[in-house]
Amino acid sequence: HSDAGNYQRAIEFCEAAQPLLANLRTDENNAQIELDATALRLSLGSALLGAGRLRDAAVVFEENVNALRVIAQESDTMQVQYLLAASEQGLGSIEAQFAANPRATPAERLRRWRLAEEWFEKSVPRFQTVASKIALTSADRVPMNSAVAGLERSRAEIAKARRSVD
Repeated sequence: HSDAGNYQRAIEFCEAAQPLLANLRTDENNAQIELDATALRLSLGSALLGAGRLRDAAVVFEENVNALRVIAQESDTMQVQYLLAASEQGLGSIEAQFAANPRATPAERLRRWRLAEEWFEKSVPRFQTVASKIALTSADRVPMNSAVAGLERSRAEIAKARRSVD
């Protein structure tokens, strides 16, 4: 549904799936269930972002980053790294959207562009590592390409802001 731009329907499906997945989480050491939960949160965060619910999406992506960092300590697979990179990319995209808000003050815009840059700087090398080790589908490359473009844009916007101050 998200791919088709039907973000509200995607949100509904993701939210409906969460209790079902929670019922399967009987074994706290079941890494696959935890990984499935992060994949579901990534889908939910992406749908919320697409629907323009930036603050809700930020909460979901932040939860995902925190959960994936814990999972990575036990099982640092390419899937974990991809999901972490995609969640970081989502946070960078949120900060970029806040930064691009014409009603934001110049100081707030610069602060948000710097935060976007930080998130993209984390996600881009992570995506590149994953892509160097496994073949990504064209759909899997979308968030990676978005992170690369977001990093370039955030750096350009930060440079522009610095020039206007000088």
